[in-house]
Amino acid sequence: MDFANCKRCGRIYRRIAGELVCPACRREEEELYQKVRDYVAEHRGATIMEVAEATGVDADLVLQFLREGRLAVVSGENMRYPCERCGREITTGRFCERCTAELARAFASPKPDQEQGKFHTRPGWSRRP
Repeated sequence: MDFANCKRCGRIYRRIAGELVCPACRREEEELYQKVRDYVAEHRGATIMEVAEATGVDADLVLQFLREGRLAVVSGENMRYPCERCGREITTGRFCERCTAELARAFASPKPDQEQGKFHTRPGWSRRP
């Protein structure tokens, strides 16, 4: 069993699949998400700060919902925040489209030594066919 301290309340809980908050905080977070989602659906032009003030939900949590992709913002002109990599303004996720594509290419491309079929060996070792 894997135990951890909840990142929100500090209580010890049994961690399941990498959860960072305890079940009680997860339920509370879900209720806050519903509140934010409903408000955004009714007030499509609201900014992050307006949503936070109107719902009583911390602006950082509203931003977290956006970064997680849980909020689908149709008209995202007012709900913009910086890409975590380059700082370009985005409306969902953690990275802009360009950074996402660059990161995907970087993770997909083989390492230079593997590309040519070469492998590093320890000094004094030889590769015999």
